[in-house]
Amino acid sequence: NREHHIAVEINNLLQNSLDVTLGGMELAFLTMNIKSHNREVDINRIPGIILSHGYSTASSIADAANKLLDCYIFDAIDMPLGVSSEEIVKKIKDYINKKGNFNEIILLVDMGSLEDIYK
Repeated sequence: NREHHIAVEINNLLQNSLDVTLGGMELAFLTMNIKSHNREVDINRIPGIILSHGYSTASSIADAANKLLDCYIFDAIDMPLGVSSEEIVKKIKDYINKKGNFNEIILLVDMGSLEDIYK
């Protein structure tokens, strides 16, 4: 589920940054803590993705927007210029599967070539 995925991502960040690895029980407690916290969050928020060509363009825009809004709204998908439409669609589908259930999504793109990916 989504909370377990978040806990695994946190574990990966801890491993990469601090060389600390959570055990199975610690990971389970972290997952339950995140699940408990998420009940308090409005589940009807519409997720947003900024999709842009370049190695960190979307990430920079999303970071600036989230800081200006003082709220985490936008995730980013950075794409090298040579990436195919199929790869872009796969990244978006993976994002949607990880993010969970929602009825709508905000997708902001930087170029006309990305406007047709909804097909």
